[in-house]
Amino acid sequence: MEFTSLEEALRELVQAEGPKVLRDPARLRTLLQARVGRSQDEAIDTLVAVLKTPTGQQIVSSALDPGQDRSSWATELKNAGNFSGEDSEWAASALAKALTAPSEVQVQPGNALVVGDSPNPVAAEPAETIAIVQIAFSANGRLCALGDSAMHIALVDDSTQKWKIDVTSSTRKALSLQRIRRMAFDPSGSMLVIANSDRLAAFDVSSGAEIWSYSPPNLFSFLIQGPSDFAILSDSQLLVPFDEGSLNIWNINGWSERRKRMSVAPRMIAMLPDRESFVGSDGSQTFLWEVQGFARKHKITLERVYSLVAHAVQPVVGMRTLDQFHIFDAPNKRILTTIDVDPGLPLLAASPSAELFAVGGECGAMLVNFCGEPVGSVKTHSGSRLTALAFHPSGRTVALGGIDGEVTYVEVSPAPAGKRYRA
Repeated sequence: MEFTSLEEALRELVQAEGPKVLRDPARLRTLLQARVGRSQDEAIDTLVAVLKTPTGQQIVSSALDPGQDRSSWATELKNAGNFSGEDSEWAASALAKALTAPSEVQVQPGNALVVGDSPNPVAAEPAETIAIVQIAFSANGRLCALGDSAMHIALVDDSTQKWKIDVTSSTRKALSLQRIRRMAFDPSGSMLVIANSDRLAAFDVSSGAEIWSYSPPNLFSFLIQGPSDFAILSDSQLLVPFDEGSLNIWNINGWSERRKRMSVAPRMIAMLPDRESFVGSDGSQTFLWEVQGFARKHKITLERVYSLVAHAVQPVVGMRTLDQFHIFDAPNKRILTTIDVDPGLPLLAASPSAELFAVGGECGAMLVNFCGEPVGSVKTHSGSRLTALAFHPSGRTVALGGIDGEVTYVEVSPAPAGKRYRA
């Protein structure tokens, strides 16, 4: 694609690859020349000269930190190398605009979505080939737990990694099945609970030390029977389905309080806000369940379901089938809306406050309101394949984990009130 404006080309590069593209002036020169041709080499040389100054490099490093004050960058860049003339003023202005420009999000008319600064990567230092597969936030939003495909979990506190642990199974039979299926902080934020392929466990947030773990016995001595999912039921309880076909009320301190074995048990669950009912599915059959007595209240007729997510405030559940996204109204036992979705892993997230779902695609997520109207989109920082998705508890940020091991935070604000859900 040819750009007639060097400033436009610079802004597109920074938005596409992030401020890190400015760390390599030689590569930047090549990329810009490919877009605008050789006719603007003199202006490109001025840009590169400003970037090579200590001030220029310091500002590029600062741009990777989302908390930096950016208001003075244009002046600092202008004075960076004591350059004179209109070219240096233009270069300073263009660089400042590229570094502070908001991300562009396509929105439907009347459903404006405000997006903040360009997404910045926050990595838990995994290898580049290790994908982020789980993202969990504490209730206050300060702590973020990241799980990767190599069975590592890292705890990030205000962008600083506190600890990193390996939760690989010690059982050889379970190694081929290893996957972190779910992570969540307990309501107090002092404990991180995980479900992987063969055990349910809790870790101390301050140190990463294991507090307790439970590995169910194998079926017929060789079939692994781990927890398939879990949900926070109360301050002291979890709801846990296990592979052998049981539902369990599990005490947050590590023991089972109630268990029921059944012929049709869910493998994935989404707890409704009242904590008295949930939607559960084994993939082929999906039901609205009652926690008391583990009774099925209503069958939801859909084709194979691959993922579920419940809204934290409203009694609605998002459900992903192969190529569609469905929003289920639990009190009225009906599907509110169904929309077609892009291919990609069946990742879902629900805003903790706004009437908004994030529906994963190949390299990003579509933001959808309760009426099934797309109101925006967010993408991974480097355009990598999306492998994890979560909303920050503030509701203003979506976290996207990539196959490259990076987590992108994109600031969003919900669509304005208009059509709203009513039970």
